[in-house]
Amino acid sequence: MLLIKLLKKYLTRFSLLILFFLNISCSFSPGMSPTSIESSDIYENLDLNFYNIEDIDLSSLPSHEQKYRENENNLSEVILNNEYRYLIGSGDLLEIKVTDIDEINGEFLVDSQGMITLPYAGNILIKDKTKQEGESFLKEILSEYYQDPEISINIKEYNSRFVYVTGEIANPQSILLTDKKLSIVDAILSTGYLKDQKTFDKKALLRRNEVIYSIDLYRLFNEIDTDLNLFLREDDVLHIQQKSEDVVHVFGEAGQGVYPLFQNSSLTSLLSNAKINQITANTAKIYVIREDLENSLKGNVYRLDASNPNSLIFANNFNLLAGDVIFVSPSEIVRWNRVISLITPQSGIFTTRQDIRSSLEE
Repeated sequence: MLLIKLLKKYLTRFSLLILFFLNISCSFSPGMSPTSIESSDIYENLDLNFYNIEDIDLSSLPSHEQKYRENENNLSEVILNNEYRYLIGSGDLLEIKVTDIDEINGEFLVDSQGMITLPYAGNILIKDKTKQEGESFLKEILSEYYQDPEISINIKEYNSRFVYVTGEIANPQSILLTDKKLSIVDAILSTGYLKDQKTFDKKALLRRNEVIYSIDLYRLFNEIDTDLNLFLREDDVLHIQQKSEDVVHVFGEAGQGVYPLFQNSSLTSLLSNAKINQITANTAKIYVIREDLENSLKGNVYRLDASNPNSLIFANNFNLLAGDVIFVSPSEIVRWNRVISLITPQSGIFTTRQDIRSSLEE
């Protein structure tokens, strides 16, 4: 009777442990159907869609930069009016020449009020005008004193107009503007920006006239989108945002950990660097879990059957995004062996009967 009770006790413990671990395995197995996952309390508010990578149109998936791309509608007007002009300001030294009228010719410093003083004409407000506008304006004024004067303005010293570059750069600074065009690329590179920052999420914020515009630096530098290479104007502030390295996460029967996305942009390169354990992995069940870009608590699960060599062609064209989670499933026998290895040291089910018989015989 004692033997029967002891065996019953250990067998009950063994059965409960097996059921417990099998239930955990089934509840969290990526191979389960959407119905099984959605019925779990853990996934009560999570909506998952399941796809086989070999069956989907890979071109329809979002690209790296689309994950971070913001609404740029307000930038279209700036791009459309992307013209550079230097406006005369206080502190600039102007050289003014009037054909055949030597008494006007000379150098004139724009004062703090934005004015210059000319013979006969007196104080003239010339601030915030381009050279061409200034020439036309002075001609209109001097026409009262001279017949059809021909006027030219040359800016000998530029001292008034600046743009400011701040943020994640080596040398934040103010840059003095001249009549030479200054583009965003020129400004950023002059301040020590590292073009090869390992992130797709590269943004600069341009503040102009109290309006903030978002500039996608990945498109500007990597895709050579020249439309975004705007010319800077006086008092523009260009702020380079600080971003951490883009990464993907790997779990399961591979080198678990965090991998930089720039080195693993495709699923094939990631799996190669993550070094799948060919002995313990079920290569027919490799999953990419991705949050929906537009809806929170929604996600997509993509399955790759890497046991078929042809599927690696699809994997090579499957672009990973920052934040993707890759899970490499264990084989069924490995999963079973792990359950047994967890149970056996605790229950001693395979040695209990022999130990009891030996003690009774003694």
